[in-house]
Amino acid sequence: WCPPERNALKKIYDEAGGQDWIRDDGWVDEFNNHCTWYGIECNEENNVIKLALENSGLSGRISNAVASLTSLETLHLRDNNLKGSIPYDIGK
Repeated sequence: WCPPERNALKKIYDEAGGQDWIRDDGWVDEFNNHCTWYGIECNEENNVIKLALENSGLSGRISNAVASLTSLETLHLRDNNLKGSIPYDIGK
C-alpha cells in the first residue's frame, strides 16, 4: 500500500524534472518514508505540512498534485525554473 501523499510527491517530482534536481535526497526511494525526503516536513500523522525546495533546480510547472497535500501549511519553491501559475486548488 502506498500513501496518497507519497503518490502526489512522486508526481510533483516527475513533473518538476526531479531527476535533474540539485538536492533530491531520499526522493522516490521506495524504502524511505516520504517524511524523510529532502525538503519535506510532516506532522505526527505523517502528513506533509511543509515542502521547502527553494533553489533546488526544479523546472517545468508546479504540479496540480500539490493540492493533494491537504495538510500543507508552507510551500517554498522560490529560485527555481518553474513556469505557469500556482494551481487553483492549492489551499482549498
